[in-house]
Amino acid sequence: ANSKFNIHLDTDILDLLHHMIKADVLLLGFSCLSHLAGIYNTNTVIYLNYHMPLILNNWIDINSF
Repeated sequence: ANSKFNIHLDTDILDLLHHMIKADVLLLGFSCLSHLAGIYNTNTVIYLNYHMPLILNNWIDINSF
């Protein structure tokens, strides 16, 4: 399989948020920034089920794999 990952280091916070929102697959971390990006991302969002204030119906629990 051909996989492509992009890592953004030392990136402006708004540019980073934009890339996270537009990501084909977004793996959420524990930060509010990744959670915010997940809310606006219309593609695949994968999360670790912990005490998140909001989990959208189309998000995928990583434990379901």
